[in-house]
Amino acid sequence: MSDDVVIIGAGASGMTCAAMLQRHGLSSTILERSDSVASAWRTRPDNLRLTGGRRTSTLSWSKFPHTAGIFPTRSELIEYLEHYAASKHLTIRTGVLAHRIERDDDQWRIDTTTGPVSARYVIVATGVFAVPHVPDWPGADLAASRMIHSSGYRNPAPFAGRDVLIIGAGTTAMEIAGELEAAGARSVQMAVRTPPNIVPRIIGALPGVKLLLRLPARIGDAQMRVIRRISIGDLTEFGLPVPPDGPFSLLKQRHTDPGIIDTATLRGIRSRRIVIVPTVERLDEAGAYLIDGSYIQVDNIIAATGFRPGLEPLVGHLGILDRRGVPSPDALRQYPGLHFTGFESVPGQLAFCADSAGRITKAITADLKRSHAA
Repeated sequence: MSDDVVIIGAGASGMTCAAMLQRHGLSSTILERSDSVASAWRTRPDNLRLTGGRRTSTLSWSKFPHTAGIFPTRSELIEYLEHYAASKHLTIRTGVLAHRIERDDDQWRIDTTTGPVSARYVIVATGVFAVPHVPDWPGADLAASRMIHSSGYRNPAPFAGRDVLIIGAGTTAMEIAGELEAAGARSVQMAVRTPPNIVPRIIGALPGVKLLLRLPARIGDAQMRVIRRISIGDLTEFGLPVPPDGPFSLLKQRHTDPGIIDTATLRGIRSRRIVIVPTVERLDEAGAYLIDGSYIQVDNIIAATGFRPGLEPLVGHLGILDRRGVPSPDALRQYPGLHFTGFESVPGQLAFCADSAGRITKAITADLKRSHAA
């Protein structure tokens, strides 16, 4: 098979690129490893809600239905993406896993499970949440039967009446902690290594956040300090002091996302029904040793320790990945025709799909014009 543009991944970023290219008269084929679009979202918790609001998380030329909540649920998002693919008449080949991308003369060759695919332009849209990451704690093998990664968490039912330790303090950890506490877990503890910048969920529904990302970090940090003081307050006595660097500074300097918190989770922390403890040093068959020397016995452990892009098998041999495993813009310049979308360090990725798709479409159309002129 040969095509002008091949997109790897039928998620929000990949489908937005396909729709944008279509608007400019360019056809594309999307290769999707699963049997449906939005595969990553189908593995998320049942009650997950977007951190971005309904109005700020729409894709190009499409809106969420009015029946969707202010922060759409997992099922509402999946329905929205399914409708997007159908209404834009996108060409999607499901059940095709891309293994490796190689330069082949003036084209790219993609080795897949159904045979090689050639294209002049390739857009990788597999996302930053491709591979669950679990640190190699000493004793992790002893705790394997009681521990899951947050990607394996669906709902709180299996944890009712049990003592649960959540390792991590990001948005996912906050959501799971609040849900477990409300659903009747006997105890909920969160092991925190570095206290995050905590912001209320309502921030995700405000269009001004996107503007603040374009301004100097100190301006956004100042705004967030005021919002945190009013809506959340000081949580130092509960184990969550305000970090010295603000959320916009950490996002731009270290690519660290803030922790989105709901009112229920905040109440649980303040009432100490959700207890913040130091991070884990090692595990054993019955519990966890913490870095302060203490030991806690728990029934279950949920590692809310994030994801990795997992791009190494696909493009690692090209030397374009930085230490975080995402493409380096400088290194990409030596490979014309190879593009990536959905790997930006921004909160609420859906709000930025159109921006990324626009940049890629502009680059491809400009290259085609140069080729035709030559």
